[in-house]
Amino acid sequence: MRQITFIQPEKLVFGEDCIMQFANDFIALKHKSVFVVIAQPIRDILSDILKKIRESGIVVTICDDIQQEPTIRDVEKILFNIRNLKIDSVVG
Repeated sequence: MRQITFIQPEKLVFGEDCIMQFANDFIALKHKSVFVVIAQPIRDILSDILKKIRESGIVVTICDDIQQEPTIRDVEKILFNIRNLKIDSVVG
């Protein structure tokens, strides 16, 4: 199997409205696209944040079909999609 490296974030924000802080911080990074891995039940909760990111010009692709801790097969499928779509950032 090929080696996969995940780099942890340098910044963690907790508390009220922290998701909006994430959106602002993410937009400031100037990525062109983002692949968002989320569970279906929280997709609607994040709709305003994803809309804000889209409105900033960032292409948002959502993967909401992972229902539990991802398997190696799930990760490989996600990586395939990310490479195919030429995504330059991933959040989840």
